[in-house]
Amino acid sequence: MNSLTLSPTWIPTRAHLLLGLLAATLVVASGWADRAQGIPFTLQMIPVLAIGLLFSPRQAMATVLGAAAFMALTISAPRIFFTGGFMLGWVLAVGLMAWLLRGQRDGSHQGFGALWRAVAAGSLGYGLTWLCGWAWLAYGAPQFGATKAWAVGVAPFLLGAPLKLAAAVAVAMALQPRLRRFQ
Repeated sequence: MNSLTLSPTWIPTRAHLLLGLLAATLVVASGWADRAQGIPFTLQMIPVLAIGLLFSPRQAMATVLGAAAFMALTISAPRIFFTGGFMLGWVLAVGLMAWLLRGQRDGSHQGFGALWRAVAAGSLGYGLTWLCGWAWLAYGAPQFGATKAWAVGVAPFLLGAPLKLAAAVAVAMALQPRLRRFQ
């Protein structure tokens, strides 16, 4: 008997392909930034939130950790210094969101209630991401403090957050029935 025979669990499913696509979207979104008054407006949180809303905690955390590690290896040291806490927050946030929604993936929760659970989980994920990023800046950088870290690292992004959350929830709600069919 050949010990190198692959079992059927090694065959990538459409769910794995979607995970890869969302991870790639996260990497691409990190490279795009619209600077409004010197503050970058990025789209990174849309795929982060969608991954957390769609997959299991293990799948979501591994995917975002892989994408964050790739980005950390390809961006400059000063930028990683400022974004490292947010990247850590992404990993924790998708784990939290996926854990909160773990019973929702079987298809028994649909409609308006599922929408609000997704919005609530995404909001908590967003909050955890901001908390990690703020703490990283406030306590990891002596030139910052709690107030400046909030003013530079969190406050400028509050306005766009509801739009990004709405986009991520819409993506997740549209993909979830299809994803369930292929898992």
